[in-house]
Amino acid sequence: MATKWVSLDKLRYAISKIHTLLQGKVDKVDGKGLSANDLTAALKDNYDAAYTHSQALRRRILSSAFRSTAAILRRTVLAR
Repeated sequence: MATKWVSLDKLRYAISKIHTLLQGKVDKVDGKGLSANDLTAALKDNYDAAYTHSQALRRRILSSAFRSTAAILRRTVLAR
C-alpha cells in the first residue's frame, strides 16, 4: 500500500478551518440546560413593550390602509 502525503498548503488550510470552527463552538455551562432562560426581567419588559408598540402601529397602518381603500372604492362607485 502506497503512502499518500498531503501538501503543506492543504494541511494549513485544514488546520485553519478546524480552528475557525472551534472558535464558534458553545461551551457547556454546568447547571444549565438547553432551555435555560437567561433573559433578564428588564430586557423582557423592553421586548414586550416593543412588541406591543409594533402591534399597535401595525393595526393603525392596516386601519388607515383600509380607510383609504374604502374611500377610493366609494369614489369609483359614485363616479359611475
